[in-house]
Amino acid sequence: MPDAILNERSPRGRPKDAKKRMAILSAAKAMFFVKGFEAVSMEAVAEQAGVARMTIYSHFNDKEALFTAVVQRQAALLSQSLTNLSLADVNENADSVTRMAADLTAFGLSLLAFLSDAETRSFNRLIDTQARLFPGLAKAFVDSGPKAVMARLSERLASASQHGVARIDEPDRAACQFIGMLRSIEALATLAGWTGQPDDGRIRTHVEDCVDRFMRAFG
Repeated sequence: MPDAILNERSPRGRPKDAKKRMAILSAAKAMFFVKGFEAVSMEAVAEQAGVARMTIYSHFNDKEALFTAVVQRQAALLSQSLTNLSLADVNENADSVTRMAADLTAFGLSLLAFLSDAETRSFNRLIDTQARLFPGLAKAFVDSGPKAVMARLSERLASASQHGVARIDEPDRAACQFIGMLRSIEALATLAGWTGQPDDGRIRTHVEDCVDRFMRAFG
């Protein structure tokens, strides 16, 4: 994520109380996630955070600045989680079909666990509903999170191809196809009439099936 997006600067002036700032951000995140941007007031956030009305304005000029700071902080946390998904280094054990299948399985399980996390889902809904008002924030997260992990997976597939483990002429396209297969569990859940989130057993079965089909196509 660009430095300009990640920096959470308070308005110029005397140093601000870091603990109060974090309390404000935590309260605002909880309220924005539940109620959305429009329904939350600065005064309500101050009350929820246990700070005075003037304190919240000493940290953030207005609600837009507060919302931006909340999204920046959450996007940084989620992006870090996303780019840390289990995937072996591209040059480590890349010459083994078994190793590649194990890497893709671990990656798939981690990705679906990340996407099904309640906080991730709340954040994605918030970004979707506010993308028109804050397009820069949404793009910054996509660039540093989903695009970054897609690039890493593409590198892993390209390395496997170079080592003769797979036949992948377009690793970027193959990475998109594999992630698309993994995310098809959302459609599968609808067709199967599952209620709530799929359990761990169903997720593992789905991931292993996706890996098997992918390896059959490209292995």
